[in-house]
Amino acid sequence: MKLKPALAALALALPSPIVLAAERTETTPRANPTSGVAAPAEVTAETFLDEERRPWRDEMRRRFEPLIRGCKTRREAILVIAQNAASVCGVKYSTGRRAANQSVEESLASGKASCTGLSILLAAAYRSVGIPARIVGVAEWGDRPGNHTWVEVLDDDGWHFIEYYPDKAGLDRGWILDPIANLDPKNPRSRVLARDDAGDKVFFLPWNPADTSLRAVDRTEAYLKIAAEQGVRRKGASVPAGEGVVTIEARDASGARVPLAFRLVDAAGESLFSGETPGPLDDLNNAPRASLPAGAGNHTVVYRDKSGKERRVTVSAKAGETVTVVLKAQ
Repeated sequence: MKLKPALAALALALPSPIVLAAERTETTPRANPTSGVAAPAEVTAETFLDEERRPWRDEMRRRFEPLIRGCKTRREAILVIAQNAASVCGVKYSTGRRAANQSVEESLASGKASCTGLSILLAAAYRSVGIPARIVGVAEWGDRPGNHTWVEVLDDDGWHFIEYYPDKAGLDRGWILDPIANLDPKNPRSRVLARDDAGDKVFFLPWNPADTSLRAVDRTEAYLKIAAEQGVRRKGASVPAGEGVVTIEARDASGARVPLAFRLVDAAGESLFSGETPGPLDDLNNAPRASLPAGAGNHTVVYRDKSGKERRVTVSAKAGETVTVVLKAQ
């Protein structure tokens, strides 16, 4: 089969099997002409989860194929797409989206999506240019409420994780490693599961828990290994006896989340913990957390608001509970 000039150029620029899954229509995937083998399902599949089936491949290819024409390796193409996905798609993380499992078409039209919708967008970007990608998620965290969805992409040395808002350090980096290290081993929904039709596990859908039709493979141990290699250790899925947990965020007058640097200090002024509060595009589950002795009102969060004024907020938590401290950004 003869490729169009644009696809032929891509075939020369990127090693097989990054080459587009051949000239194809929205509904008729074909084999990779350069390798002589069929393109994997993580390239050819038209849906990712249970989202409405709508055409997306041509539009996403139009947006992303020009970005990777000069890439020399698969890794380079993977990173270029992730680094540019938000600006190219024009879609932001928002709890105001219509549904968690929006299609590519709906998210592009509305400009807002959940972590699941953003992950579908990123996976679609990869698949549109022939890079295998799949959706991965945790239906229930072990140490905090909520769930999360992200993307795995296939590089020459195997599957790696990446997000629509990627970590600056690249693949296999991000805030999710901390809650993954603290998953609840007794809860089957508290596992890292990757969508795979050949898998022997259920891919749980938090927005539709009755649907157990999607299959998955369990990737928990692989992620625990990554976390351990990066020094992320298990703290315990439950709040330690005699301690409480404080999560910290900052909001402006409109209620929007604002990134602010802060320090948590004890009565002697010794810094126990420091970090930055999440911004408006960060996942709702992504917030700094610290354990405190129960009822310890002599701990203080020190930060500067947007005007530069230093502010202090006394924090405390009862034994076994998690509380959220909201800093005033203005």
